[in-house]
Amino acid sequence: AEAMALGLPCLVSDIATFQEIGKNNVFYFKVGNKKDLIQQLKYIIENPNILETSTQKVKKEAKKFTKANYVKQLMTIYNNA
Repeated sequence: AEAMALGLPCLVSDIATFQEIGKNNVFYFKVGNKKDLIQQLKYIIENPNILETSTQKVKKEAKKFTKANYVKQLMTIYNNA
């Protein structure tokens, strides 16, 4: 989420945690698959225009991960327990 907040393009493995955080705003590679990682890196490098779109999307998504939102969600869970 830190890289997203800075608007940096994110290439992450496709584990569930990253999919929950990044949704369709980041680039994924199959966990443990070096060929897929290389393929995704090439795609990003060869399509610089996609980085601009990605930058805007990740900044917007990262705004959801604020301290205030975290506390609000935690208190909701606590109050409903």
